[in-house]
Formats: sequence, C-alpha cells, structure tokens
Amino acid sequence: IYGDMMAFINQCLAHWGYTQAQAEVCDVVSSVLSPESSVLSSPVDVALVLKTIPCLEQIDKTIGPKLLDTLRARYIVVSFPAQSLGGRNKNMAANYAAHFETLVADRPWHIQRLDFATELVFVIDTA
Repeated sequence: IYGDMMAFINQCLAHWGYTQAQAEVCDVVSSVLSPESSVLSSPVDVALVLKTIPCLEQIDKTIGPKLLDTLRARYIVVSFPAQSLGGRNKNMAANYAAHFETLVADRPWHIQRLDFATELVFVIDTA
C-alpha cells in the first residue's frame, strides 16, 4: 500500500463525514514478526485483510494466524480469491475455506462466511 493511496482514502473519509475513521500505512510483515509491536497503532473497529494472506504466506508460511492474532480489531474482514486471474474456477474457494478454518482453529471468534462469484469473504467478530 502506498502512502498517497492512504492519504486519498483519508480525504474521502473526511469528505463523507467519517471524522473518526482513518486509513494507515504499515509494514505488516515486520509488525507481525516482531513480538514487541502491533500491526495497528491503536485498536480499531474494522481491519480489512483483503486477498492478503495468500500473498504474505509466500514470504512466511506461518504468518496467517500471526497476523489475525496481532490485529487489534473488533471485526476483521478476510478475503480470498475464488477464481484464478484468468477467471477459471480451480476449486479455490473450497481450498481457501479449508485453509481459513486452520488459521482460525481454536479461537473463540464468531465467523460469518460470504460467497461471491470472484471472492470468498469471512467476517470475524473477535469479541
């Protein structure tokens, strides 16, 4: 994520009247792998982890659950691609759903699954 993108999002949020909303830039990999830090500078209502976990797991296979545990968010929205970039269905939704189940195993969270044509979404209530 680029700083200018976050600045644009923050300008949009302010324009729409969301005065307490804020988008921020962070180095997720360094934050998750450093035990003394947190991904987020302060607790938040919602954290969006959109099609991110598969990419991060190319760097570190164990980062998925660490990321979810490190986020200080009431709600975490996690998504995975449901088809390839070429638009082919390669059973990706089923594979990512099974993988997600392993990421959140043994956590006392309420999870809602949303299926879309091109994306698989999980809404986690961490409370």
